[in-house]
Amino acid sequence: MKRILSATLFCVLAAGTSDAFAADSRHTVDTIAVQSDGTVTWNLLPMKSNKELIQKLRRARAIKSDVHVKAASNARFEAVARVVAIMQREGVGKIGFITSPR
Repeated sequence: MKRILSATLFCVLAAGTSDAFAADSRHTVDTIAVQSDGTVTWNLLPMKSNKELIQKLRRARAIKSDVHVKAASNARFEAVARVVAIMQREGVGKIGFITSPR
């Protein structure tokens, strides 16, 4: 659990690039966030379409990046489920979920 939280913190601090970024020299972590209004972001950059999200997922899969999903507490279930379904269709075998402690 501690490792996921560390990677999450790194993602938040290092956001601002559209590329995957390394949590260490051999491992990359990308974060997809679903906002309360249904907006989907990739490492804090808004995705304009499902096609753009799919391109990012294919690239992440090619470089064996971990992909984490973070949903706003008031995000609609359908929006999160849509993102997870796209990830599954694109062959992302390992999906991490980021949660906030209460």
